[in-house]
Amino acid sequence: MLPSRKSENTSAAERPDRMKMDGRPQDNHFELTEKLFRRYAQVHYINGQFSNAGFQFPRQSVNRQKYSQAEDVLFDERGTYRDWGVLSFRVDDLPSRFPTEEPRYTFSPRHQPVEDNYAHSEVWCDRLPTTGQYVEPSPQVKKLFRAVLSQRITIEIVATV
Repeated sequence: MLPSRKSENTSAAERPDRMKMDGRPQDNHFELTEKLFRRYAQVHYINGQFSNAGFQFPRQSVNRQKYSQAEDVLFDERGTYRDWGVLSFRVDDLPSRFPTEEPRYTFSPRHQPVEDNYAHSEVWCDRLPTTGQYVEPSPQVKKLFRAVLSQRITIEIVATV
């Protein structure tokens, strides 16, 4: 049985305190078992695979579990995402050496907090050996990455649109 949607009113006045930055510093220490949450619509996840629209490059936006709950990625003052779903994957689900042939890439989370969403993070890609910068992977690697990650996700909240 798939998880169901929590019935919560998510108006601007009800933004949870946990979402606010409130002067907290960036925290780039991620436990390998920490979940990363991402919203999705039904059209983004087809036959068990992410579509290009569901996991775009560069820098996929996620919320980290350490500072948020799954439903936080659906929060917006206009209710734009209220019928979307939430999926998760763990930090150790991101390929650290990928693919097996050259050029190889590494994927990792980066905490990129914003004032109204302290948990905001991004999945970054770098070339191996690392450059310390975001590197756009090739179209083939993007496709492989989506396929691998699709096999590792958990649906936290089911999309209804």
